[in-house]
Amino acid sequence: MEKPLVSIATLTYNHVDFIDEFFESLLSQTYTNWEVVIGDDCSQDGTQDKLKYYQEKYPKQVKLILNKKNIGITKNSQNVIEHCSGKYVCTIAGDDLLLPTKLEKQVAIMETNENVNMVYHDLEVFYEDGSPSVNFSKINSFTPHRGTIKEMILYGAFAGACSIMLRRSALPKDGYDFRIPIASDWLFYVESVGNGEFVYIEEILGKYRRHSSNVTTTMNEKALNDHIVSCSILLCSYPELSKIIKKRLSSVLFEKAVMNLKMQDFSKFRNNLNASIKMSMNKKNILLLLLDKIGLADFDRLNKIKNKIKKSL
Repeated sequence: MEKPLVSIATLTYNHVDFIDEFFESLLSQTYTNWEVVIGDDCSQDGTQDKLKYYQEKYPKQVKLILNKKNIGITKNSQNVIEHCSGKYVCTIAGDDLLLPTKLEKQVAIMETNENVNMVYHDLEVFYEDGSPSVNFSKINSFTPHRGTIKEMILYGAFAGACSIMLRRSALPKDGYDFRIPIASDWLFYVESVGNGEFVYIEEILGKYRRHSSNVTTTMNEKALNDHIVSCSILLCSYPELSKIIKKRLSSVLFEKAVMNLKMQDFSKFRNNLNASIKMSMNKKNILLLLLDKIGLADFDRLNKIKNKIKKSL
Protein backbone atom coordinates (compact mmCIF):
# COMPACT_ATOMS: atom_id res chain seq x y z
CA MET A 1 0.00 0.00 0.00
CA GLU A 2 1.42 3.35 -1.05
CA LYS A 3 2.09 5.81 1.74
CA PRO A 4 0.23 9.15 1.52
CA LEU A 5 1.99 12.18 0.14
CA VAL A 6 3.14 14.84 2.62
CA SER A 7 3.51 18.44 1.44
CA ILE A 8 6.12 20.49 3.27
CA ALA A 9 4.94 24.09 3.00
CA THR A 10 8.05 26.25 3.29
CA LEU A 11 8.58 30.01 3.43
CA THR A 12 11.97 31.54 2.67
CA TYR A 13 13.32 35.06 2.78
CA ASN A 14 17.07 35.77 2.66
CA HIS A 15 17.85 32.24 3.86
CA VAL A 16 20.79 31.51 1.57
CA ASP A 17 23.02 30.51 4.51
CA PHE A 18 20.48 27.95 5.72
CA ILE A 19 19.11 26.30 2.56
CA ASP A 20 21.73 23.54 2.26
CA GLU A 21 21.17 22.43 5.84
CA PHE A 22 17.41 22.60 5.38
CA PHE A 23 17.53 20.30 2.34
CA GLU A 24 19.89 17.92 4.14
CA SER A 25 17.24 17.56 6.84
CA LEU A 26 14.57 16.87 4.20
CA LEU A 27 16.64 14.27 2.42
CA SER A 28 17.39 12.52 5.72
CA GLN A 29 13.70 11.71 6.34
CA THR A 30 12.86 8.07 6.95
CA TYR A 31 9.50 8.82 5.32
CA THR A 32 10.20 9.30 1.63
CA ASN A 33 6.86 10.18 -0.01
CA TRP A 34 7.04 13.96 0.33
CA GLU A 35 7.10 17.10 -1.76
CA VAL A 36 8.42 20.49 -0.66
CA VAL A 37 6.56 23.59 -1.82
CA ILE A 38 8.70 26.68 -1.30
CA GLY A 39 7.53 30.26 -1.53
CA ASP A 40 10.44 32.70 -1.60
CA ASP A 41 9.39 36.27 -0.90
CA CYS A 42 11.79 38.11 -3.22
CA SER A 43 15.05 37.30 -1.43
CA GLN A 44 18.01 39.51 -2.30
CA ASP A 45 20.85 37.34 -0.98
CA GLY A 46 21.04 34.52 -3.52
CA THR A 47 18.39 32.32 -1.91
CA GLN A 48 16.45 31.97 -5.16
CA ASP A 49 19.50 30.76 -7.07
CA LYS A 50 20.17 28.19 -4.36
CA LEU A 51 16.55 27.01 -4.52
CA LYS A 52 16.72 26.69 -8.31
CA TYR A 53 19.74 24.41 -7.88
CA TYR A 54 17.76 22.04 -5.67
CA GLN A 55 14.74 22.12 -7.96
CA GLU A 56 16.92 21.09 -10.88
CA LYS A 57 18.45 18.32 -8.78
CA TYR A 58 15.12 17.02 -7.40
CA PRO A 59 12.48 18.13 -9.95
CA LYS A 60 9.83 15.63 -8.84
CA GLN A 61 9.90 16.71 -5.20
CA VAL A 62 10.63 20.45 -5.26
CA LYS A 63 8.03 23.05 -6.27
CA LEU A 64 9.13 26.68 -6.34
CA ILE A 65 7.16 29.91 -6.15
CA LEU A 66 9.66 32.73 -6.63
CA ASN A 67 8.01 36.05 -5.91
CA LYS A 68 9.31 38.94 -8.02
CA LYS A 69 8.27 41.41 -5.34
CA ASN A 70 7.81 41.12 -1.60
CA ILE A 71 4.20 40.19 -0.84
CA GLY A 72 4.46 39.51 2.90
CA ILE A 73 4.07 36.46 5.10
CA THR A 74 0.33 35.87 4.84
CA LYS A 75 0.02 36.11 1.06
CA ASN A 76 3.18 34.05 0.62
CA SER A 77 1.76 31.39 2.96
CA GLN A 78 -1.47 31.29 0.98
CA ASN A 79 0.38 30.89 -2.33
CA VAL A 80 2.31 27.95 -0.92
CA ILE A 81 -0.73 26.20 0.59
CA GLU A 82 -2.60 26.46 -2.72
CA HIS A 83 0.20 24.50 -4.42
CA CYS A 84 0.31 21.70 -1.84
CA SER A 85 -1.19 18.45 -3.07
CA GLY A 86 -0.39 16.06 -0.21
CA LYS A 87 -2.88 14.38 2.11
CA TYR A 88 -0.98 16.06 4.95
CA VAL A 89 0.77 19.42 5.15
CA CYS A 90 3.71 20.43 7.34
CA THR A 91 4.60 24.08 7.86
CA ILE A 92 8.20 25.22 8.22
CA ALA A 93 10.56 28.09 7.42
CA GLY A 94 13.67 27.64 5.32
CA ASP A 95 15.94 28.36 8.27
CA ASP A 96 14.51 25.52 10.41
CA LEU A 97 15.26 21.79 10.35
CA LEU A 98 13.45 18.45 10.42
CA LEU A 99 14.89 15.50 12.34
CA PRO A 100 14.87 12.16 10.47
CA THR A 101 11.73 10.50 11.91
CA LYS A 102 9.51 13.61 12.02
CA LEU A 103 7.30 12.85 9.02
CA GLU A 104 7.10 9.12 9.72
CA LYS A 105 5.88 9.57 13.30
CA GLN A 106 3.39 12.31 12.52
CA VAL A 107 1.87 10.45 9.56
CA ALA A 108 1.50 7.31 11.69
CA ILE A 109 -0.73 9.19 14.15
CA MET A 110 -2.77 10.92 11.46
CA GLU A 111 -3.35 7.67 9.56
CA THR A 112 -4.66 5.81 12.61
CA ASN A 113 -7.04 8.53 13.86
CA GLU A 114 -9.24 10.30 11.31
CA ASN A 115 -10.46 12.79 13.91
CA VAL A 116 -6.95 14.17 14.46
CA ASN A 117 -6.48 17.22 12.23
CA MET A 118 -3.19 18.41 13.71
CA VAL A 119 -0.13 16.76 15.22
CA TYR A 120 2.71 18.75 16.75
CA HIS A 121 5.87 17.90 18.67
CA ASP A 122 8.60 19.33 20.82
CA LEU A 123 11.46 21.25 19.21
CA GLU A 124 15.05 22.07 19.95
CA VAL A 125 15.40 25.84 19.93
CA PHE A 126 18.93 26.82 18.94
CA TYR A 127 20.42 30.29 18.80
CA GLU A 128 22.72 31.87 16.22
CA ASP A 129 24.45 33.95 18.92
CA GLY A 130 25.84 30.81 20.54
CA SER A 131 23.42 30.68 23.49
CA PRO A 132 22.70 27.15 24.78
CA SER A 133 19.84 25.39 23.02
CA VAL A 134 16.64 24.63 24.93
CA ASN A 135 13.52 22.53 24.44
CA PHE A 136 10.56 24.50 23.06
CA SER A 137 8.34 22.92 25.72
CA LYS A 138 10.58 24.35 28.44
CA ILE A 139 10.15 27.97 27.34
CA ASN A 140 6.46 27.63 26.44
CA SER A 141 3.77 28.34 29.04
CA PHE A 142 1.51 25.47 27.98
CA THR A 143 2.02 22.24 26.05
CA PRO A 144 -1.34 20.44 25.98
CA HIS A 145 -0.96 16.79 24.95
CA ARG A 146 -4.37 16.53 23.35
CA GLY A 147 -7.27 18.87 22.77
CA THR A 148 -9.84 20.53 20.58
CA ILE A 149 -10.43 24.00 19.20
CA LYS A 150 -11.12 25.16 22.77
CA GLU A 151 -7.55 24.47 23.87
CA MET A 152 -6.20 25.89 20.60
CA ILE A 153 -7.87 29.19 21.43
CA LEU A 154 -7.34 29.26 25.19
CA TYR A 155 -3.59 28.57 25.18
CA GLY A 156 -2.71 30.66 22.13
CA ALA A 157 0.31 29.91 19.95
CA PHE A 158 1.64 27.02 22.03
CA ALA A 159 2.89 24.97 19.06
CA GLY A 160 6.01 25.90 17.12
CA ALA A 161 5.03 26.36 13.46
CA CYS A 162 7.79 24.04 12.24
CA SER A 163 6.45 21.24 14.45
CA ILE A 164 2.95 21.16 12.95
CA MET A 165 1.40 18.65 10.55
CA LEU A 166 -2.17 19.28 9.33
CA ARG A 167 -4.78 17.23 7.52
CA ARG A 168 -5.17 19.07 4.20
CA SER A 169 -8.87 18.21 3.90
CA ALA A 170 -9.48 20.05 7.20
CA LEU A 171 -7.75 23.30 6.20
CA PRO A 172 -10.00 26.40 6.24
CA LYS A 173 -11.76 26.81 2.90
CA ASP A 174 -10.45 30.34 2.35
CA GLY A 175 -6.97 29.58 3.68
CA TYR A 176 -5.04 32.31 5.46
CA ASP A 177 -6.91 35.48 6.40
CA PHE A 178 -5.45 38.49 4.59
CA ARG A 179 -6.70 40.81 7.33
CA ILE A 180 -3.80 39.45 9.39
CA PRO A 181 -0.55 40.49 7.66
CA ILE A 182 2.07 38.78 9.87
CA ALA A 183 0.92 36.35 12.58
CA SER A 184 -1.82 34.73 10.52
CA ASP A 185 -0.71 31.17 11.26
CA TRP A 186 -2.38 30.88 14.69
CA LEU A 187 -5.88 31.53 13.32
CA PHE A 188 -5.11 29.19 10.40
CA TYR A 189 -4.16 26.38 12.82
CA VAL A 190 -7.20 27.01 15.03
CA GLU A 191 -9.55 26.78 12.05
CA SER A 192 -7.71 23.70 10.75
CA VAL A 193 -8.36 21.81 13.98
CA GLY A 194 -12.02 22.85 13.62
CA ASN A 195 -14.33 20.08 14.78
CA GLY A 196 -11.45 17.64 15.19
CA GLU A 197 -8.59 17.23 17.62
CA PHE A 198 -4.86 17.86 17.92
CA VAL A 199 -2.24 15.54 19.43
CA TYR A 200 1.22 16.24 20.87
CA ILE A 201 4.27 14.03 20.43
CA GLU A 202 6.48 14.46 23.49
CA GLU A 203 9.68 14.14 21.50
CA ILE A 204 12.05 16.56 19.76
CA LEU A 205 11.50 15.98 16.04
CA GLY A 206 12.70 19.31 14.67
CA LYS A 207 14.96 22.29 15.26
CA TYR A 208 13.80 25.90 15.41
CA ARG A 209 16.48 28.47 14.67
CA ARG A 210 16.34 31.78 16.55
CA HIS A 211 18.20 34.76 15.14
CA SER A 212 17.77 38.52 14.83
CA SER A 213 15.76 38.23 11.60
CA ASN A 214 12.98 36.04 13.04
CA VAL A 215 9.55 37.63 12.73
CA THR A 216 8.82 36.83 16.36
CA THR A 217 11.92 38.77 17.34
CA THR A 218 11.60 41.83 15.13
CA MET A 219 7.82 42.28 14.95
CA ASN A 220 6.55 41.32 18.40
CA GLU A 221 4.11 44.22 18.82
CA LYS A 222 2.69 43.76 15.31
CA ALA A 223 2.27 40.05 16.01
CA LEU A 224 0.32 40.83 19.20
CA ASN A 225 -1.90 43.20 17.21
CA ASP A 226 -2.52 40.39 14.73
CA HIS A 227 -3.57 38.09 17.56
CA ILE A 228 -6.06 40.71 18.73
CA VAL A 229 -7.54 40.83 15.22
CA SER A 230 -7.59 37.02 15.16
CA CYS A 231 -9.56 36.94 18.41
CA SER A 232 -12.05 39.43 16.97
CA ILE A 233 -12.52 37.20 13.92
CA LEU A 234 -12.99 34.14 16.14
CA LEU A 235 -15.64 35.96 18.20
CA CYS A 236 -17.65 36.44 15.02
CA SER A 237 -17.09 32.89 13.74
CA TYR A 238 -17.54 31.00 17.03
CA PRO A 239 -19.94 32.98 19.29
CA GLU A 240 -20.54 29.82 21.33
CA LEU A 241 -16.88 29.98 22.40
CA SER A 242 -16.94 33.66 23.35
CA LYS A 243 -15.94 33.08 26.98
CA ILE A 244 -12.78 31.18 25.97
CA ILE A 245 -11.95 33.65 23.20
CA LYS A 246 -12.26 36.57 25.62
CA LYS A 247 -9.88 34.85 28.03
CA ARG A 248 -7.35 34.54 25.23
CA LEU A 249 -7.90 38.13 24.18
CA SER A 250 -7.38 39.21 27.79
CA SER A 251 -4.00 37.43 27.83
CA VAL A 252 -2.89 39.11 24.60
CA LEU A 253 -3.90 42.55 25.88
CA PHE A 254 -2.00 41.83 29.09
CA GLU A 255 1.12 41.01 27.04
CA LYS A 256 0.73 44.33 25.24
CA ALA A 257 0.37 46.12 28.58
CA VAL A 258 3.58 44.52 29.81
CA MET A 259 5.36 45.63 26.64
CA ASN A 260 4.05 49.17 27.13
CA LEU A 261 5.24 49.13 30.74
CA LYS A 262 8.69 47.99 29.69
CA MET A 263 8.83 50.89 27.21
CA GLN A 264 7.48 53.25 29.91
CA ASP A 265 4.50 54.18 27.74
CA PHE A 266 2.18 54.44 30.72
CA SER A 267 -0.88 55.71 28.85
CA LYS A 268 -0.98 52.70 26.50
CA PHE A 269 -0.03 50.45 29.44
CA ARG A 270 -3.13 51.45 31.41
CA ASN A 271 -5.40 51.33 28.37
CA ASN A 272 -4.34 47.79 27.51
CA LEU A 273 -4.38 46.63 31.13
CA ASN A 274 -7.92 47.95 31.62
CA ALA A 275 -8.99 46.32 28.36
CA SER A 276 -7.47 43.03 29.53
CA ILE A 277 -9.46 43.17 32.78
CA LYS A 278 -12.64 44.04 30.89
CA MET A 279 -12.26 40.94 28.74
CA SER A 280 -11.47 38.57 31.63
CA MET A 281 -10.09 39.07 35.12
CA ASN A 282 -7.23 36.88 36.33
CA LYS A 283 -4.45 36.93 38.91
CA LYS A 284 -1.95 38.61 36.64
CA ASN A 285 -3.93 41.58 35.45
CA ILE A 286 -5.56 42.25 38.84
CA LEU A 287 -2.20 42.19 40.64
CA LEU A 288 -0.67 44.52 38.08
CA LEU A 289 -3.65 46.87 38.40
CA LEU A 290 -3.22 46.98 42.18
CA LEU A 291 0.51 47.68 41.82
CA ASP A 292 -0.27 50.52 39.43
CA LYS A 293 -2.85 51.97 41.82
CA ILE A 294 -0.26 52.24 44.59
CA GLY A 295 2.45 53.46 42.23
CA LEU A 296 4.64 50.35 42.32
CA ALA A 297 4.11 48.97 38.82
CA ASP A 298 7.41 48.35 37.04
CA PHE A 299 8.77 45.69 34.73
CA ASP A 300 11.15 44.05 37.21
CA ARG A 301 8.44 43.80 39.84
CA LEU A 302 6.11 42.23 37.30
CA ASN A 303 8.64 39.49 36.53
CA LYS A 304 8.85 38.66 40.24
CA ILE A 305 5.05 38.44 40.41
CA LYS A 306 4.92 36.20 37.35
CA ASN A 307 7.46 33.84 38.93
CA LYS A 308 5.43 33.68 42.15
CA ILE A 309 2.24 32.95 40.21
CA LYS A 310 3.95 30.12 38.30
CA LYS A 311 5.07 28.52 41.57
CA SER A 312 1.55 28.75 43.00
CA LEU A 313 -0.14 27.08 40.00
